[in-house]
Amino acid sequence: MLRAWRALMSLQPGWRWVIWVAYVVAWTTALLMSNPVHMERDQRLLRDALFTFAKTVHVSAYAVFALLTCWLVATQWVRVALFCVLLGHAVGTEILQDQMPFGRTGSPWDVALDVFGIVLGTAIARLLFNRPQAPGEPAETSVPADPDAAAPGPPQEPAS
Repeated sequence: MLRAWRALMSLQPGWRWVIWVAYVVAWTTALLMSNPVHMERDQRLLRDALFTFAKTVHVSAYAVFALLTCWLVATQWVRVALFCVLLGHAVGTEILQDQMPFGRTGSPWDVALDVFGIVLGTAIARLLFNRPQAPGEPAETSVPADPDAAAPGPPQEPAS
């Protein structure tokens, strides 16, 4: 598990962006596809279970979305812009679901669940990526907030 974590954390910034974009495309596609389940009214229990599952997926997917966003090596301003993209994605896909002709409806409650997922994913990322390092633990396990912070260089001498 630790080896997999180190491998994940040592991915080059370009690959992290590829993974992020692939996730955006996959999740957006999933949100804008037609509803695959059509049920009769007498299947209430199944409908309730699927409803709960769908809402859990909303929270989880946006938590992963936020976690991936925090994982990117980016400046603070880029990261703020990306979180605005996440919020816009949450609102925009619900509006599009309401406008598309394939049986899905947009919901302000889903937007609220999406925002909860973003907050949850950000909190988890802060615990994972900004944790203090154990003695002897390699530095690759934490994600730098700024790409310039990751660049090794000779120590700077104080100006006289």
